[in-house]
Amino acid sequence: MQILDGRTLELLDSLRRGSSCAFFRPDLQQELRYIAAQVDNTEQPCRLVEFASVSRIDPEKGIVYFEDGSQDAADLIIAADGVHSRAMDLVLGVACPAKPSDTTATRIVVPVAKLKENPFARIMASVPGRSTFSVRPGGGAYLLGYWCHGFEYFNLVLYRYGAEDVPVIAMDKIRGETTREDVKVAMNQFHPDLGTVCEHLLEVLPLWRLHTRDPVSHYTRGRLVVIGDAAHAMLSHLGQGANNAIFDAAALGTLFANMTVVSAKEISWRLRLYDEIRAPRISATQIWSELPMFAQHWQKNEEVRKILPETELPQNLEDLLRWLQEYDIVQDCRGRLQEWIGNPGDTCALGIK
Repeated sequence: MQILDGRTLELLDSLRRGSSCAFFRPDLQQELRYIAAQVDNTEQPCRLVEFASVSRIDPEKGIVYFEDGSQDAADLIIAADGVHSRAMDLVLGVACPAKPSDTTATRIVVPVAKLKENPFARIMASVPGRSTFSVRPGGGAYLLGYWCHGFEYFNLVLYRYGAEDVPVIAMDKIRGETTREDVKVAMNQFHPDLGTVCEHLLEVLPLWRLHTRDPVSHYTRGRLVVIGDAAHAMLSHLGQGANNAIFDAAALGTLFANMTVVSAKEISWRLRLYDEIRAPRISATQIWSELPMFAQHWQKNEEVRKILPETELPQNLEDLLRWLQEYDIVQDCRGRLQEWIGNPGDTCALGIK
């Protein structure tokens, strides 16, 4: 990973991030659908029903009611319906929609073959696998580029943050539109060679206003657990939104594996343990994600100090990346679950009364 002065192209910082991968979103979605269709040890593949709108959920009884009048019951309900979700309203008992931020993102995927003769490629796409942050002097905007889909595509994201830098888009909307001309004007503030990428862009481009949720202490109620953006939408400056959705799924898969007793009490205990494991790390990640990776300056550590032990607070960017990337969610959940199973009477350790 390299961080450049977006105007002069001077190298500001360079880091080897270790074991990280950048996915092309359609590839990841296709793989998840494939895995869901496989037969597991229960010999029951996932039944995927699309376009079935939910009207309400009863978290205590574990019943989902659909708008067509049908309903379904389950031992555990996982709400993973994205940033528009209202599932956390049920968990917290108050309306808590995701909040619009002053950060927008214009995301474009360009075939690398188109960039080969372009001056832009020599700066952003010259080394397969390398991610590049080109930062506008003075802040307020940066261009992120990274490879995906077997190094065939280059994913570009133009982030603009701060009221004066945000293109016109209604505050209550998540998706809007911008134009190649608008992006070109924004790129005029960068090195001229970076602006040549505009030659390969569509005339009309999607413009996303990023939304966030406030950190909370729990994501569960009764038989309901809320995961991903539905529970903890965060700014994408650290690239941790999808990662934490996958962490959530891994935690649930680990904590609910090999259950010998399926009862409301057992499910409640395991969900309490889920909250205890996930909430501190998610909350800290949400706070650090409020700033771009290259602009941390660790002023957010004062907020995070209320959540995490002092020993986990990063002092530099390498520390933060290590904290984000080297954490083993499965090992943590297995260890904490084993502690609880070894001493099932000590429910106070889980905050269970």
